[in-house]
Amino acid sequence: MKFPLALKPALTLAAALAAVSAPVHAQETPTDPSALPSTQPVGPSPEVIAAHEAVLRKVIGELQAGKPDYGQMVPQLADAVRAAEADIQPKLAGLGPLKTVAFAGSQQQALKFKVAFEKGETVWFIVMTPEGKIAGLVFRDAVQPTPAS
Repeated sequence: MKFPLALKPALTLAAALAAVSAPVHAQETPTDPSALPSTQPVGPSPEVIAAHEAVLRKVIGELQAGKPDYGQMVPQLADAVRAAEADIQPKLAGLGPLKTVAFAGSQQQALKFKVAFEKGETVWFIVMTPEGKIAGLVFRDAVQPTPAS
């Protein structure tokens, strides 16, 4: 997985927040098949996904314009974005207008979105606090599948 060098502080922060906030459970493998859960764990609700998407769309627009709202971020993330802003803004601006944002799953507390722009695709991870602040934010270029030979 390749991340832009400028975003490594944000990635580290997002990973640290996800690791710290995730509950730790000892897992035992049941030997009796009847002890296995009958349903898969439920992911985020449509309302949570929509709220995260709205925040993500807003922050992407702000970053493209070079005017991020640091007040919507936890202080550590705001500091990381400030430090990387000179690299983030031209990269995002160079991708052109935002076309689509599609939910692509979740990892611990981070929601993953595939974001298509006029001139490229990216993958974003966003973590929100219960108070609605952005606690983690990272993006990378989307990995394009290699054509079969």
